[in-house]
Formats: sequence, C-alpha cells, structure tokens
Amino acid sequence: MLQKKRMLFPRFYFVSDEELLKILANSKNLGEIEKNLNKCFDNVSRYIHEANEIKALISSEGEELKIGRGVKAGLKDGPEVWMESMRKAMTKKVWDSIKEAGNDY
Repeated sequence: MLQKKRMLFPRFYFVSDEELLKILANSKNLGEIEKNLNKCFDNVSRYIHEANEIKALISSEGEELKIGRGVKAGLKDGPEVWMESMRKAMTKKVWDSIKEAGNDY
C-alpha cells in the first residue's frame, strides 16, 4: 500500500514508512500533515488554510506564496491526491510570477 501511495505522489519517497503512515492515518487532520510538510516540499514549513482549503504556503523564512484559488484538502481524496494538486498549484504560481517579472523587466 505504501509503495502505491508513493507511486501516486513521488514526494512521499522523502518520508519514512512511519511518517507516511502518520500522514495517511491523519489525512483529514491538516495540522498533523503539516508536521511532515517540509520533508515533502523543500523549504515549505507550513500552510495557511481555511475550512480544509489551502490558500498559501509559508517558507521556513516566513515568505508567503499564495496559490490562487486554493486547494481542497482532506475531504474525499487521500493526501497523495490533494498534495499533488498543491504541488501543481505551487509550480504554476512560481512560473506565473517569473513570467510577470520578465514582462515587467
């Protein structure tokens, strides 16, 4: 089962079996998942969420990256699904910021 989850969300390879089991067991508890967030996402220490919707990511330096419409987390899908959506939203926001900076230059 753990291998299947890791295949669905490869960043789970960065966490131990014990940590992954905690993430999966607490899939609806965003606070518990947040404790292992920096192992799945480099330099992301926490997120801002409202009613199971992640609105922004916070770096270990305190920088905030708002991720657009937000990502629905922990409702119907497992963490491997919504964390992949979060990864895509984060990547899109960074690319959009780079394009915007290039246009301003």
